[in-house]
Amino acid sequence: MSYTLIQKLPDSVCILYNLQTLLLSWCLALAELPTDLGKLINLRHLDIRGTKLEKMPPKMGELKDLQTLSDFVLDKDHGDDIAELKEFHHLHGTLRIAGLQNIVHAEDALKSNMREKEHLNELILQWGCNSNDSEKDRQVLNNLQPHANLKELTICSYGSTSFSRWLVHCSSNLVCLRLKRCENILLLPPLGQLPLLKELEIDGLNGVVSIDNEFYADDTCAIRPSFQCLQMLKIKNMLEWEKWSYEGGGFPNLRELRLLKCPKLTGILTLDYFPRLNMLKLCGAGLESVTNISQELILTDLTEIYINECKKLRSLPEQMQALLPSLQSMSIENCPEMHSFFEGGLPSKLKSVSIRSCKKLIANRVQWSLPRLTSLRHLTVSFEECEAVDSFPEEGLLPSSLTSLWISSLLNLRTIGGELTHLTSLQELTIQMCPELQWLPDEGLQTSLSHLQISECPLLKQRCQRETGEDWPKIAHINNIEIDGKQI
Repeated sequence: MSYTLIQKLPDSVCILYNLQTLLLSWCLALAELPTDLGKLINLRHLDIRGTKLEKMPPKMGELKDLQTLSDFVLDKDHGDDIAELKEFHHLHGTLRIAGLQNIVHAEDALKSNMREKEHLNELILQWGCNSNDSEKDRQVLNNLQPHANLKELTICSYGSTSFSRWLVHCSSNLVCLRLKRCENILLLPPLGQLPLLKELEIDGLNGVVSIDNEFYADDTCAIRPSFQCLQMLKIKNMLEWEKWSYEGGGFPNLRELRLLKCPKLTGILTLDYFPRLNMLKLCGAGLESVTNISQELILTDLTEIYINECKKLRSLPEQMQALLPSLQSMSIENCPEMHSFFEGGLPSKLKSVSIRSCKKLIANRVQWSLPRLTSLRHLTVSFEECEAVDSFPEEGLLPSSLTSLWISSLLNLRTIGGELTHLTSLQELTIQMCPELQWLPDEGLQTSLSHLQISECPLLKQRCQRETGEDWPKIAHINNIEIDGKQI
């Protein structure tokens, strides 16, 4: 009955004594299970992901042969029900335990016998947002130590100031770790010593001000090179994070680095510590520069850069063309202090470039040297908060290789430059928010165009009306024309 609007199961379900599988995932209105569900002693699979359940029915421990149990929810009156998990020796796949703040006595968590559940692949431990008993939360987490075979672990809204030692010292098989909304945590454990860790997400640990050497190793570890297998690192919503030290180690095999909403993280992001990086995403960080120290380092794997809302960012690495020879996609948005690309220009293999709301950078657009980018196919330029421009594009600004061009927010633009007619490969053209734009080039648009989109350009809209508009002959050959969201 997954993905249905069922609100409650009939009690008669509980007389189906031979039932082995009950699938109720993403029943968004389902708020409770039948009281006698524990009578279904032959049940093997119970999937209740995405429901509104706030508690489990009594005597769940009778279902000893369960192999799949997606969720186990504790309410404020039955926190000791976590002991019902004791007999579930055959659980496979993923188990989420929610409402851990409702455990009254921390020793009850020990009764769940999590350390013996050797077949579990993933465990999600979730406290409520109102958890405020640091010592009890610490003891509960200690008592929920899983089997060493566990591959994925998520800890949400944990209320103590530090994590349990087992997180590092008894989790040698962890491949994926997510730490979310644990706002009282002050220091990160030495996660760099997890030998098989490939994915690490740190989200909303607002007590962390600095990430220093202890992140890579500590004195109690049998020290090995840090983060040897890590391929994806995502750090987000770290509102108090100010400093990131790399002195304790690097990330030799990291492929994706995402720093999102870390407004106090200032200084320089040094690419030397990420030699195999494939994708870099910065959003809402206080960083001032992305740079490299070693001129010999060449990031041959880096193909994608996305930067947004980095208000203090002034520069990208020097000699980008030499340092980033494989870069194919670059997006820079809402970075008002970015002023130019360094000498040497952009990497020659770029296929897609998007520049939006970067006043100083767009003012120096002639210096981008786009015509030499013979692989460039897609270009987006948005002129919000930029100087008045009454004609665009300027001569020699765009490469003839473009197949898609998106221009926006030229509030004083009156004419589309004739340079557009030289884009012999152009297939898609979008013109948006140009209220003063009155007409298209006299030469018309390229015959290669197959899609034209115009929005929030009232004067041009009138001139492009089918059959009657003065500019209609210039665009009549285009198969797909959309104006203000409507096909014409």
